[in-house]
Amino acid sequence: MDIITYGKVVKLSNEIKKAREDSGTLDARLDKIAFGTITTVNAKTDLPPQGIPEAIYAVLADESNQNVPTLYMYSEEYSRLTGSDVSYKSNGILTINGLEVMVYEHPDTHSADMISDGETHVSMTWGERKRLNVIDPWESISDLVDYTDVVTYFAFDNHGRVIRQVVTDNYTEQLVREPVLTMPASPEGYAQDESFMVTSIGEIYRYDGLDFVQLPTLVDVIYQYDDEGRLVAKSITRLGTTPVQTNFQYIYDSYGNRIAVKKH
Repeated sequence: MDIITYGKVVKLSNEIKKAREDSGTLDARLDKIAFGTITTVNAKTDLPPQGIPEAIYAVLADESNQNVPTLYMYSEEYSRLTGSDVSYKSNGILTINGLEVMVYEHPDTHSADMISDGETHVSMTWGERKRLNVIDPWESISDLVDYTDVVTYFAFDNHGRVIRQVVTDNYTEQLVREPVLTMPASPEGYAQDESFMVTSIGEIYRYDGLDFVQLPTLVDVIYQYDDEGRLVAKSITRLGTTPVQTNFQYIYDSYGNRIAVKKH
């Protein structure tokens, strides 16, 4: 049900009362109530159980009147304004005895408060947006590397969290094995082209059939977590002629919400 005010605001009660008592034509009555408030509903069953005394209601498809638009007025019950010639011209416009009356005008914009979440799009609160603004784009592992021809090695802690990530190129055949904490004493047990990360130093080695050969590192990322499992620090080192390291510190409030990311 839509309650729409159009035109000049006038006091309907006295005019409607006078219109009901007037012995003039319906046109005369409509002229008297041509400016005011009309409540529009789709069907008669949509009328509120108790209307506003002496208010006018427009039923756009009245089953009791051949499904045509019909005007009602509420006193102790709803009574039809007989003899009315009402049609629904277009969205928001009723034609009453030849007079076009705008009962609803769709707004150009809508408040986000009235938007409902859908299957593919959802809204967010200001608090969520503020948190989104401080999310580090490097948090998603898939976004860590700008390279296309790479091989990525991961080391995890006992909780399955990534604690180190090292990226090398794929120009050399590499069969990635589980990372090791320290450098193996010998290549025994390794097959040719098998490679691994040494977690403690962030280096990648490959067995070439004779000995371990270090592979070039493109990116080295170290993650640190607090006792509650939250990411609190991250360092990203891009190797090259001049290595560049970027550090991030994550700050949380007393509720555990991330409120800031400091980059240094």
